[in-house]
Amino acid sequence: MSTRPITFITDRNAGLVNNIPVMFSGCHHAYCLYHIQFNLKDHFPGRFRKGFQNRLVELFNKCAYASSVSVYKAAEEDFYQFGGDKARTFIASVPKEHWSNAYFEGQRYGEMSSSAVESFNNWILKAREMPVFYLVDELRRKIMRQMAARRVKSMKWNSVICPKMDKKLAHFIKKGRSWRIIMSKGGLYEVRCRIPKVVSVEERTCSCGNWQSTGFMCRHAATVIIKACGGEGNLVDHMDPFYLVDAYQRTYEEPIYPVVESDIPDFTKEGDRVINPPRNRRPTGRPKVKRIRSRGEESYTRPNKCGRCHKATKHNRRTCKEPSDI
Repeated sequence: MSTRPITFITDRNAGLVNNIPVMFSGCHHAYCLYHIQFNLKDHFPGRFRKGFQNRLVELFNKCAYASSVSVYKAAEEDFYQFGGDKARTFIASVPKEHWSNAYFEGQRYGEMSSSAVESFNNWILKAREMPVFYLVDELRRKIMRQMAARRVKSMKWNSVICPKMDKKLAHFIKKGRSWRIIMSKGGLYEVRCRIPKVVSVEERTCSCGNWQSTGFMCRHAATVIIKACGGEGNLVDHMDPFYLVDAYQRTYEEPIYPVVESDIPDFTKEGDRVINPPRNRRPTGRPKVKRIRSRGEESYTRPNKCGRCHKATKHNRRTCKEPSDI
C-alpha cells in the first residue's frame, strides 16, 4: 500500500465509517455533502416546508465550504439562528471533522461529494443489465477507449500544469497584481488585500485555508511566490505534483490491452471454470434497475399542470375548481 494518505468520500454507511479507520489507518474519511443535505432535510420533515429546507441547506453549505475556522463559526451561527435547537442537534450528530473544509485534516482536492461514483454508474447504465461476463468485457472496452482518448489529448498539451488548473492559476495571478506583500521571516508573508492573509511558503499553508484543503495554491500564495520567491517560473516547485501534465500523462500511459477471441476461456466444457446459475428462486416481478435512494433523498418529478387553469397544481381539468375567465 502507498504511504501517501488517501481521502475517501462516502455516504456515511455504517460499515465504511467503522472499517475505513481500521483498514486504512492514516488516511482521511470525508462525508459526501450531497447525502448530508438530504439527511438534513429529513431532520426537518414537513410537506409544506420546502422553502425553509432549501434555505437551511444553503446555510449549511456555507458551513461546509468555509475555508477557515473563523468563517465557519460565523456561518454556523447563522445556521443556528435560522434552524434553532434542531439545527444544533444535527450539527452535533455529524462530526464536522468529516464534512467541513475548515476542520477536515486531509485534502479533498475540491471534491465535496461522491458524484464521480454516480457519474460512473450512469456511464455504465446499459452495461449493468448484461450477464456478468459481458458486463466485465464491456467495462474493459469503455475504459480502454476512455484512457486512449485522454492519453492522446494530453499529448497535445504544451503547458506544465493541466490546462484547466493553468487557466485558474492565471486568474489568481491577475487577481493579486495590485496586492502588497510584507515579509515576516523566511517563507512567512502577510498579503495586504481586502482581508489580509498570512502565507507560509515552506509549510504550504494560507490563513484562507484553500491551499491546505485543495492542494492547489490559492491566489494569496500565488501572489507571494510571484513577487517574493522567484516569479512565475518558481510556481511549479510549490505545487502539488498531481496537478502537473506529467502526472496526468503517467496516469494514462499504461494501456488496457485488447482481448483476442483465442484468449477467452471456453466455458462450455465441464470443469472448475463452469459457473452455474444460483439455485435460489427468482423473485416475482420485474428486476429493479434504479438505485435505492438514501433516506430523505427525493427524486425530481415534473409538476402537474392543469389543462384548464394552466397552473402547476395537483388537480386536473376534470377536478379543477378555479373560476372560469368567461
